[in-house]
Amino acid sequence: MVGSSDVQAALRDLVAEGPGAYADALRITDTLPLRGVLDALHHEFQDEHGEAVSRFLRTWLAHLGPFEQAEVAAIVADQHLLGLVHVEHSYGIGAQVVLESLERVTAATAGMLEALRAFTDGPDAEIDEGLADELESLAPQIMDVRRSIEAVHAAALRQISAG
Repeated sequence: MVGSSDVQAALRDLVAEGPGAYADALRITDTLPLRGVLDALHHEFQDEHGEAVSRFLRTWLAHLGPFEQAEVAAIVADQHLLGLVHVEHSYGIGAQVVLESLERVTAATAGMLEALRAFTDGPDAEIDEGLADELESLAPQIMDVRRSIEAVHAAALRQISAG
């Protein structure tokens, strides 16, 4: 069995190789816990391969589910303020990572609220329809928040590309 440090080293090699190797790198990330991926791309590696790390982290974030992405996006954004600050447009990239994550997680949250209705139907239902109605009524509000985040994201992209 290959050790975790060997897997992390293989991930680093693929990230350093560039976008052509990202499909293989993503397969490796599927075998590691979220923190294991982040630990593999440690500060020393970021210093030497900052652009590649930044690009790969954004590719990896898009590969994650919305709630995993939200968890990791905060860390990746912080890295663009600290260890990846030398990457061109690092602050803009950090902002984009957060905004993209917020867009996905708000949409997923609204969908989950709407899906709770299924638990009010049938002989084994234990949740009152009134509760489902109340939760379902929050979904459009959350989608309004998502639309606001999208607008801010679009404005941020225009500012970043103009700068």
